[in-house]
Amino acid sequence: DGLASMDSIQVEVLPNGTAYGGTPPSIPGTIEAEDYDVGGEGIAYHDLDSNNAGLVYRPNEGVDLSADGGKTHVYFIIASEWIEYTFEVEEAGEYIFKPYMATVPGFGNFTLLIDNEDVSGKIRVNGTGSFINFQPFEVDPVVLEAGTHIMRLEFDTDFDSEKKNWLFSFDKVVVEKVS
Repeated sequence: DGLASMDSIQVEVLPNGTAYGGTPPSIPGTIEAEDYDVGGEGIAYHDLDSNNAGLVYRPNEGVDLSADGGKTHVYFIIASEWIEYTFEVEEAGEYIFKPYMATVPGFGNFTLLIDNEDVSGKIRVNGTGSFINFQPFEVDPVVLEAGTHIMRLEFDTDFDSEKKNWLFSFDKVVVEKVS
């Protein structure tokens, strides 16, 4: 019939470092796990499954979120996944980062990066008794300048047989100023 149709769509790709809610959290303070940056897969996070398995809080994104006990957190973390957070440092100094993790098996680990620099080395997440019994895994003090920074948590395991299994859950990062 010689009919044709044309349509267009405008896609906005957000840059790395776009804080959820528009304003980066200030530290010292707490960075909630579910408030990871916006931008989607490959920009703000990498998740092996494109669906939010818990379908809570940010149901249209790929990070698996759960609301056990009325508290939202990232769960079903699998080796090779990562997640980013933009934050604001009020005053230059030395800071301690305390990610709160929970696990039963205890065969996972994470690495904390600030502005693409590994500041923690590999930190093993030992068993905490359940996937919602969150405990802090403290990172050695990090020197930071005042201003905006990006924190990335990369998740992994040293056991090939566990690469596709649930390593742990993640609730928050408490950041305290040392000096």
